[in-house]
Amino acid sequence: MSRIMTRSKIMFDPLAPEPELIHIADIAHALSMLCRANGHFHSFHSVGQHSIHCMKEARARGYSRRLQLACLLHDASEAYLSDVTRPVKQVLPAYLEIEGPLQDAIWLKYLGTPLTAEENRQVFQIDDDMGLFTLLAAQTCHTHGSTHRIQVGVLVAHDENLAALADQLHQ
Repeated sequence: MSRIMTRSKIMFDPLAPEPELIHIADIAHALSMLCRANGHFHSFHSVGQHSIHCMKEARARGYSRRLQLACLLHDASEAYLSDVTRPVKQVLPAYLEIEGPLQDAIWLKYLGTPLTAEENRQVFQIDDDMGLFTLLAAQTCHTHGSTHRIQVGVLVAHDENLAALADQLHQ
């Protein structure tokens, strides 16, 4: 067994996830503390913030509450495994073998069923779109020889916010 202690003091085994031990407060807290892109931003931007942005984008696109919740939880496995950048994750088959069943357990607990292929495509299209938007917003853009800084208001994602949104969408 390889258990970790969550913020709520639950001993959780990410290699053998038990849905009844998965708690949204633990997910929300951990994701609010994890910095995206291994910290390569000008200021802290959490996985929790990214998740909230994805959920709000799904809402803006008119997606169902189920898809909004799926967007909010699409990185939830990282609460137990940590965030690994996409290029590295793709060459770590053991990580993917662990992440898949854990994320499936989270989908099952909060959505009732795993995502369909179409739902999965929609969720991860938003994930990609929001990742690109965040990167562009956080970096300096060069246009016609001049430099412009894109100003974007970044939401502050405290663990209570993500947990409250998940509870609202789960009802």
